[in-house]
Amino acid sequence: MFTVNALDFQPGQKVLILTSSAADSVHADSALAYIQGKITESGEVTVRPFEQLNEPTSLPASYYDWILSQLSDALPLPHSANIFAQLILALKPEGTLKLSEISVAGSPSPSEDSPPVSISTPDQILSSLILSGFVDSVSGESIHLHKDELREYIARALKDLPMDNQALIVQNLIAHGLQRVQFTAQKPNYEVGAASALQFGRKRSKKPVNSSAESLPLAKKAVWTISADGDDDNENNNTSSGHGTSTAEADAEDNDDFIDEDDLLTEEDLARPDAAALSRPDDCATKRKACKNCSCGRAEEEEAQELAVKMAEAAKVAEETKITPVIPAPMPKSNCGNCTLGDAFRCSTCPYLGFPAFKPGETIQLGGNMLADDIDL
Repeated sequence: MFTVNALDFQPGQKVLILTSSAADSVHADSALAYIQGKITESGEVTVRPFEQLNEPTSLPASYYDWILSQLSDALPLPHSANIFAQLILALKPEGTLKLSEISVAGSPSPSEDSPPVSISTPDQILSSLILSGFVDSVSGESIHLHKDELREYIARALKDLPMDNQALIVQNLIAHGLQRVQFTAQKPNYEVGAASALQFGRKRSKKPVNSSAESLPLAKKAVWTISADGDDDNENNNTSSGHGTSTAEADAEDNDDFIDEDDLLTEEDLARPDAAALSRPDDCATKRKACKNCSCGRAEEEEAQELAVKMAEAAKVAEETKITPVIPAPMPKSNCGNCTLGDAFRCSTCPYLGFPAFKPGETIQLGGNMLADDIDL
């Protein structure tokens, strides 16, 4: 059991004490009297059974400055994640949680023969506190269980388990060693679920360098006239001073010097083009290749020229390598598009049946021995 004399209670604070049914009543009464003396009559102390937290409970939200959980219990019950979630909601921002829990001494490695008894290490309990939202979580004083406490804890662990596992449970608990550890955690200085707007940099309005410029009257917008002889400045000066001709008269004089753009156009420029000049030519003599849908016969001529070039190349290759080329006769264009893929894809009436697969436009060549008989008669 741990003492509360080292805790810094202040007058007017609210404290929640959680105790189990196996708590030491003498130690609990002593701790309660000490806390009431520290917080004075303006404070408040509430004592509740720890077992009620496993059921739906209604702890006031953000109400307590301190929560002391099972500090007076020799064998405290384990704290689950659900209990930690209830406690952090009940604490005020920057409130403190002090709890006591049984943990394994050291860090045992799990094995397949370990009995089904859940006992956390100090590091696992600290991780649970952090995942529940607590900050500044630390483990403090630890006290090893003596034989009587260990025997009582083993009896409680074996209560709801079958007889087959009891021997393994006892062996596991004795081998690991158990200790009672005190933990301290704090709620952050904000509420659970609090939101805050992010302050991004904003553009500052540009202010004039000279503060006296705001008091100066705005100058009247100048009006400029365009003249052909470039005497704008003189005309504006004369008009503003009251001497010389008026603005209307000056504009009339200036207009005499301008040239009308329509006078520069000739009769050919004004003539409307006829439909024949705008029509598209029927032939494709100006193009590098025949059109895709050519109907003037140029596409057939180009194909015949390409075929003659390929035949000449095939004859040259056959003469150099002594390979007899098999040049198919010009075939019409493929309607299905599968003639070059091979017999598996060709139609039953395909003129290329029996030929190997080839690329479009490629000359099909067979070796000289392919035309010779395999059997000599």
